[in-house]
Amino acid sequence: MKTVRFGGIDFINSFPLVKTAPIQSIPVKLYRDSPSMLYEKLLGNELDAAMIPTFSMLTGPVSNISGEYVIGSDGPVMTVCLYCRSALKDGMNIALDAKSRTSVHMLKILLKMKGYHNINYESLSYDQIRHRTDLDAFLLIGDDTFNPNMPPYSFKTDVGQLWKDMVGIPFVYAVTAARETDTLNTVNIFLKNNYDRFSNNKHTWLDKWSSETGLDYGTLDKYLTKSIIHKMNPGSIETGVRTFQKYCVKYGMLKEEKAFQIQV
Repeated sequence: MKTVRFGGIDFINSFPLVKTAPIQSIPVKLYRDSPSMLYEKLLGNELDAAMIPTFSMLTGPVSNISGEYVIGSDGPVMTVCLYCRSALKDGMNIALDAKSRTSVHMLKILLKMKGYHNINYESLSYDQIRHRTDLDAFLLIGDDTFNPNMPPYSFKTDVGQLWKDMVGIPFVYAVTAARETDTLNTVNIFLKNNYDRFSNNKHTWLDKWSSETGLDYGTLDKYLTKSIIHKMNPGSIETGVRTFQKYCVKYGMLKEEKAFQIQV
């Protein structure tokens, strides 16, 4: 049987899906990288399947996605945060984390829904953001949000919670995608086994990852078991992705809605 080259996200949020002990009988070889790089490698046929940003899936040729395994949230996500010097208002200069595409468009949608149509955006790395004194606000995603030396901005908004408050449904940040359904079926088995091993022995894994990452056990527990959703039902995934897509089209971030297939 052909070995599937699978790309898993190299962020803490994906640990329960990709960082438990592999089962040798499943023909999957795991590669880990940032979501944007995984998407590029999937497009370049360097990978057969990958966890990719939802927005990237909606703009490209890959249309088969898992109906179970995602990176999502239904309320606070903890690692997609907007930091502001003052209350939000039109005319602000907001830096956008260069690592993100989906969360960037998510924030733009929410600010447009709030009536802000004159925001100045700039894409920057976290290191660049830290050294800029002219920014009114910045969006940060991923593991950098756990950095204790965050610039001293007065207001912090969890964008996952803001989406839940304004739209009322879970948000899907990354999907597991492949061109071929057979490939995706194999990857689903791989992810199920990893997730089941985490679920059956959470304390051991959280303790191990706490030591590896330097995050305290309580924070990691809250993040990986209460904030991040790794397994959703197909209906919630479809609703979440289609709703995001509709808003992207409405606000000119996508030209048209794309058809995609949910595989369980």
